[in-house]
Amino acid sequence: MVNLIDQAQTYWHIGIEENFDSPSVQRISPLSEEVLASFKIGREFEVSRAVLNARNSYRDWSSLTFVKRGQILRNACKLLEERSEGFAAIVRLETGKSNELAKGELEAAVEFGYMMAAHGRLPIGKVLPSGIVGKNVQVARNPLGVCALIVSFNTPLPNYAWKVFPALLSGNTAILKPSPYTPFSAWLFGKTLVDAGVPEGVLQVLQGDGVTGNLLVESDIDLISFTGSNGAGAEIATKASGRIVKTILELGGSNPFIVFEDAKIDNAINFVIQSSFSNSGQRCAAGSRILLHNSIQEIFIEKLVNAMKTYKFGTSEDCFMGPVISADSAKRLKDFENECKQAGASIKSLGQESGTSHAVVQPKLIVGLDSGLELSQQEIFGPIARVFTFETEDEAVALANSTRFGLTAAVWTENHNLAVRVAGRVSAGLVNINGPTHSAEPNMPFGGFGASGNGTREAGIESLNYYSDQKIVATFNTIT
Repeated sequence: MVNLIDQAQTYWHIGIEENFDSPSVQRISPLSEEVLASFKIGREFEVSRAVLNARNSYRDWSSLTFVKRGQILRNACKLLEERSEGFAAIVRLETGKSNELAKGELEAAVEFGYMMAAHGRLPIGKVLPSGIVGKNVQVARNPLGVCALIVSFNTPLPNYAWKVFPALLSGNTAILKPSPYTPFSAWLFGKTLVDAGVPEGVLQVLQGDGVTGNLLVESDIDLISFTGSNGAGAEIATKASGRIVKTILELGGSNPFIVFEDAKIDNAINFVIQSSFSNSGQRCAAGSRILLHNSIQEIFIEKLVNAMKTYKFGTSEDCFMGPVISADSAKRLKDFENECKQAGASIKSLGQESGTSHAVVQPKLIVGLDSGLELSQQEIFGPIARVFTFETEDEAVALANSTRFGLTAAVWTENHNLAVRVAGRVSAGLVNINGPTHSAEPNMPFGGFGASGNGTREAGIESLNYYSDQKIVATFNTIT
């Protein structure tokens, strides 16, 4: 694992010539608070070289058959599996999550990759009927060109896979710009795909920060795919709109976990813990708003607090919940708690600490906030859940839909008709009945309504539609 970091430090970008005058940043582990490495980040020189390389590599890569590209990606998935231990160790170091969670994320990334690779043998177009005798109409997929793939830190390996695999299978070339918090896993992911046969110019890894991302968005690219905050996504959409660049936006959420009075409370609590606090709450699909029927609020909170006593948080390997991504993020969450206190809310601390750093945040329940406040509606991206109550179905739906987001939701009830009815009324791209707010699977298109995205979808076979264009070829067979 240390050897992998040493390798990365010799040349941080994948496939891009480096300007040694470019600035460097340090990555500090949220676990040990030690500097893992200092690495170069891309600026004008690296961005322009990356785009030029991708443009020059596009013709040869797009000329390969779907089958051949699928074979190369399948080889990449095999190599990702072989390097699972190295990936898990690196992801734990740079994000703080457990080895078990890191391995699970690699498995999810690989499963999606295999699904994409297999699609190299499946239909890629269709034939349409025509009203003209002798006319044959074919609809085929056409690659777009150079794709800028900008991802978040929270689940790095699935984030890379969800963008890179459909982009490459479709025949595009890709520039992956990871979060500056996860440079190691991005480097190893890119290196693994190159080692498996993806040409360097076809997939490049451009290390950088927000400035790097902006430079990439403003460069000569054909598609932007972004996963991150709503604010950053809105800026990207504005910049892309003036140039009519195809844009995929997977943004944040403030997702409701709705519990009616007839729900199986103990089961619901288990799923609340997973929804709100797993991955330290750093999920776009985290259940950060728990909506409880008035009649069960007291017993639900009591049971949740007691259940969380057995869950460890901190830096130890056996912790259910590791640190957040950085000490700055921990401070932001502490400031949020203080604002909630000032607004009149009470805060309940949960779990037991096992190992500490400045990036460790104790999971919290916030009770008594006015549901109309921005504090009640915003995305938190940390291990904090707010509790609200309702009396009627209409009140529950109104609370669920009271934010500008619409990513995911969970509805808990033993009444099937009520569950289906509420699921249909809640504004969200994914609604789980008697399940968590997350758990999208590789074959499911994922995305949200409102401020959670722009109507595009990640994952699923449908993602190929967003990384390609449709081309119609009509042949006229003249009959004499």
